[in-house]
Amino acid sequence: VLRRPPLFIFLPGQYALVKIPQLGRFAHPFSIASGPESHFLEFYIEVFDDKSWTANLWQLLESTDKMDPRVEIQGPYGTQLCRPEEFSHALTVGSGTGVVPILSLFKQHARRIHRLEPTTYFIHHDENEQAVRSIRLASEQRKGSFLHKLVMCFRPKQKAKKLYRFKSKRTRQSMRTEKIQFMMDLRAGRNTTEDQEQRKATIDLLEKITLRAKHHIHQNVLVGIVPVFGVAVISLFLSWNAIRVKFDAMSCREYEFMNKTLAFVTIIFQSMFAIVVFCLWSMDSFFFFLDVLVLITSIILDVFRYSGNWTTLDSLYYTSYLASVSYMTFRSWARVVHSQNDSWRRLAMRDGLKTFSLVWVTRSASLAASVLPDIDDIMQELTKVWGTEDLHKVCRISIYVTDKDKAACDMLRDETKESKVSIAFKRPDFEAILEDHIVEMIANEKQSQTVIPFCGSPKLASTINKIKLATDAIVVTAGYKHHKMEFVGESYGGVKSPNKSIENSELQTSPMHDTVQKRKTISTVRMTGDVEARRASNVRFL
Repeated sequence: VLRRPPLFIFLPGQYALVKIPQLGRFAHPFSIASGPESHFLEFYIEVFDDKSWTANLWQLLESTDKMDPRVEIQGPYGTQLCRPEEFSHALTVGSGTGVVPILSLFKQHARRIHRLEPTTYFIHHDENEQAVRSIRLASEQRKGSFLHKLVMCFRPKQKAKKLYRFKSKRTRQSMRTEKIQFMMDLRAGRNTTEDQEQRKATIDLLEKITLRAKHHIHQNVLVGIVPVFGVAVISLFLSWNAIRVKFDAMSCREYEFMNKTLAFVTIIFQSMFAIVVFCLWSMDSFFFFLDVLVLITSIILDVFRYSGNWTTLDSLYYTSYLASVSYMTFRSWARVVHSQNDSWRRLAMRDGLKTFSLVWVTRSASLAASVLPDIDDIMQELTKVWGTEDLHKVCRISIYVTDKDKAACDMLRDETKESKVSIAFKRPDFEAILEDHIVEMIANEKQSQTVIPFCGSPKLASTINKIKLATDAIVVTAGYKHHKMEFVGESYGGVKSPNKSIENSELQTSPMHDTVQKRKTISTVRMTGDVEARRASNVRFL
């Protein structure tokens, strides 16, 4: 841990280049584990083998009790892992040393909620949710195309159907029953059953998901034809109006063909744009009325140009024609590229995360033993302010240790009996984790936006992203379109030493603290002022 330079400003997910002249002239990149507002720069450095730069750093730090190595820091580099202020909930996942950027995000959240008063915090979020809900309901009432509203005027109002519903007032026991039933329904598409009716219902549900997805894809593809056709119309208009040839008579076939063709394609393009505006696009914005105004103006100009020559327009008609067709082209292109606009929702949620969940899976028990004290110190400090029950509502930590060394796992289990952090010695079920999260959102929130930042192996990133997409499809089909999740993944890492299994076998009888030193798995050193190495005694996000 280094004292942070005054002008070193970073965000969670960024890294710095660390250079120690005593170990060489090359700088090495390491992710920053400290929070953005901390006065220190924390790095968790894992040793891969005895001949690596990290091994030499370990030996340098262990050589003397008093040391004064020169450390050069360059950076920060990279991009921010995510923008938590734009989401209501965060479900962060880190694997191995990929937890380092996640820890930076966790410390940022911990520092923010440490300065809050729990009662005021929950009241503020309830008021914020009510305001967002009012905005959303008002926005939904204005949504719908002109054709849709015209049809609905002649039909009785029907409430939207949902496959799953939760009551607004429920006891803890009924909530648990509904949650279990909902999870069983979610998993119905992946579990085999002998009930033919249930299997048929599952197939129908999957078909609805497929048809709904295809509907949106086909609609965007068809609308995408409009800007392409508009570019072709503009090209014909510019090229044919650039021709300045004196014709002997108006009966010239080539000239008549060009004139009629340009008039025909113009009317076709305007008709396509009108169909899209009145039948597909919502009329809840100012641009709808601007689209209608441009269409009416274009029709009036077409009437005046009907008896004239479309390929020899004067400056006024030339400019008006080019402006109207260009507007329709760029307007349709913008709607295809940006099909949804939820800026009001993002703006309303810029006050910070409501809940923060951290899931860390690691294959090394000694790595968990080295990082866990820092996490546990922060959780204990937050517990003093929030209490155990309220803290669980805003911050949750789960660690999964998959180390095959049973002795190391047993020692870690003994040392963490009084820890505030949940530790499980098994592989995490990410499918159940994501489903439990979305079920909780549906049960307790009217709407939510969850970010899933991940840092670790590419294979695990792909797995979590697929689970997230499958969960999204089922949730949208069930009618809960206001509960969204966004996956943000970063993958990197090094190759482990091939003699790792030999080292593990030699350490089965060693105490946990000796195991950390002999395996050289991770080193965390605080260097402040005169660069004295010592154990951190204060909570690091304060």
